[in-house]
Amino acid sequence: MFDNLNQFTTLIILGIIAIIALILGYILFGRSRIKNALHITTKATNSEGIIGKQAKVVATIPAQEYGQVKIDGEVWRATSGKSHKLSDTVTIESISGVTVTVE
Repeated sequence: MFDNLNQFTTLIILGIIAIIALILGYILFGRSRIKNALHITTKATNSEGIIGKQAKVVATIPAQEYGQVKIDGEVWRATSGKSHKLSDTVTIESISGVTVTVE
């Protein structure tokens, strides 16, 4: 296959150099592009920060039962001491788990 050991050694060295070049190319150029393409934006939530904010009712909230409100683009489960109709504007009083209490 190989005429002598020198040719085999040369091929091994060239292979190692090619692998190192590919790794360096990836680290220097490809990694940042791949990272940017796969970047997922997340929205930090500060649940205590929504207390006192206005919300829009998106599912009717019967008195002492559950409905849904939309706050800053997020839909939350909501409860209230009185009933609220669809599209009413309510104020967030408190949060317990994933449920907000509105007035």
